[in-house]
Amino acid sequence: MDGNKRTAWVLVEILVERSGYRLDILDDEPIDDLVVDIASGQLDFEEIRNWFKDRLVRQ
Repeated sequence: MDGNKRTAWVLVEILVERSGYRLDILDDEPIDDLVVDIASGQLDFEEIRNWFKDRLVRQ
């Protein structure tokens, strides 16, 4: 409906890159589902942290 979730994801990617990391995710990984789950409160902080921890790779 609007671009807020897409905008949020772009900002995440910029923050990750500027922090010296990259996200190791598959091209077909359902990022849209992740963003919607976060926005709707279906994931708590620990779940979000673990998702990123499993995918962040130092550049």
